[in-house]
Amino acid sequence: MGEWYKKITWWHVGVLIALPIILALINPNWLFNASAWDDYFYTGYMLELPRFVGWESSDNHYLIERVAWTMPNYVLHQLFSPVIANIISHLIVYYVALFAFYGLVTRLFNPRAGLFGAVMLGQFSLFLRATGWDYPDGYTIALMTVCFLLMTYATQAPMLRARWYFIGAGIVAMTMLLSQTFYGFYLAFVGVYALVMNWRHQRHSIVRLVGYSFVGALLAFIVWTLLYNRLTGKWFILENAIRIASSSIENWAELIQNVYSRTIATWHIAFIPILLMGLIAVLLPHRARGIYGENTPHFRLHLRLCVGFLAWCYLILIAWALRGSDYYRVSYYNTLLAPSVFMVVAGLFAGRLYRLQEAQFRVVMMFACVMPMLFFIIYSQLSNIQWLLMAIIALIGGVIMFPIATMMRRGRSLAYAIIALSLLSYLSGLDPYYINIFNPDRYSNQRVYDVATSTRDYMRERYKIYHTDDFRIWYLQEEGGNRLIRATVSLYSGDRRIRPMSDVSDEPRWDEKLYRTKEIILLTNEYSPQEMVARGDAILNPLGYRLDVLDQITIERIGLRLSMIITRVVPHDG
Repeated sequence: MGEWYKKITWWHVGVLIALPIILALINPNWLFNASAWDDYFYTGYMLELPRFVGWESSDNHYLIERVAWTMPNYVLHQLFSPVIANIISHLIVYYVALFAFYGLVTRLFNPRAGLFGAVMLGQFSLFLRATGWDYPDGYTIALMTVCFLLMTYATQAPMLRARWYFIGAGIVAMTMLLSQTFYGFYLAFVGVYALVMNWRHQRHSIVRLVGYSFVGALLAFIVWTLLYNRLTGKWFILENAIRIASSSIENWAELIQNVYSRTIATWHIAFIPILLMGLIAVLLPHRARGIYGENTPHFRLHLRLCVGFLAWCYLILIAWALRGSDYYRVSYYNTLLAPSVFMVVAGLFAGRLYRLQEAQFRVVMMFACVMPMLFFIIYSQLSNIQWLLMAIIALIGGVIMFPIATMMRRGRSLAYAIIALSLLSYLSGLDPYYINIFNPDRYSNQRVYDVATSTRDYMRERYKIYHTDDFRIWYLQEEGGNRLIRATVSLYSGDRRIRPMSDVSDEPRWDEKLYRTKEIILLTNEYSPQEMVARGDAILNPLGYRLDVLDQITIERIGLRLSMIITRVVPHDG
């Protein structure tokens, strides 16, 4: 079968393949959107991408440009039902990210460190959320990790093979940039990484390194531009992203302050101690002798690069915070830190894993697989008071235990590290709004996804494109926080929302959108169609208008119901 086949440790592969399947059987909420508006915006494009072309609000938004993420998923959704396509897409992203991480850490340190780091990363709450929803952060994690892996191989291979790795890295880097432009700030470190690795290993010509990488990036840009042009008729695939970014920095800062102030950015409580231990290991190696000892070649340099990448990510977040944009609060701008964190974790424990007997290593890996899963089961069953108590335990236990485990020289330091990382995973995933994986209702996210996406068949028959002039969506103020209402509205673009109905207001609860669209879709999860029409009429009647009902559908799943009432605004005598 060839040498490559013989070099693979197949039980490592088996463990990584089984990991997400077991996690999905325990609690599949991580495999479906969290209903945080943005995730379902992308879902809408994945379901009906061509219907978002040809009308102003969509054509001028950066979402339409992110075809590197939405177009492959659109194809997938044409082949399978939404739920099946969703599972396939997210498992692919999960596996690509995890196996690329395993290959990268194996190359930098050793296969045992690769497996240990991959198993702990693969069960970490932020990684599960990132790879399990339709926001592109999981996709960019996978691409970033592949880019690092290809650069690692390129800088350690003869130029005859290295050029293809450099070209591949350029293709992946450009695809990542087009999928989420903000991550371009993180991507810059790949260049530093490649130059340092190249200096230590093969010392290829810098001109060739940059040249081949540029060729790959250019090829990817051309391909995605041609596909974007085929879809929209436009040629510059970053036009909207650049315009919005350059003109809306202050608006983004205000949005984060107002909307994301309720997020609980507890993942930094997990990340910062790991960064600090990495910095101690790099800057004060005599204080961390247990980390070094007998180890693999180039260990010190590789550990420094891993710590440097994590530090670079934090420098970017700090720089934006100093400008008034608190991106550190937003989970999907921070999830890329997860692989960098576990690259550092794998490096800190690589020597101790390397020195274990094979039987001892298998016991450690069994514990590394079972302990986070056990915590995952427990977390998903907690009541509110238990949730709070467990958060306190995780805060104290995880933050204290990980530094102790790092500095210990004995074998049981690995057990302490696994327990600490399991606690910190819980602490990092507490946000029920943007992460929402520790949910005692195992199928909560799936039911919302299933009901919301089940509206697709009706909508595609009724509307050729999803122009805001053809329909807008109206719902009650008290249902504005309902996850199903949020998800369904987001599928068809948030720009078509009409200000929610309210019984009490100092100003009329209608706006000009009611008169600029042909049809109004009333959405409700809790009220009857008759009640919704009556609430709308109560707002419109004093103004001389009423709602004329054209059609209605109701979609029901176990414990979940969504009613869509298609109406139009007409004069009283119309």
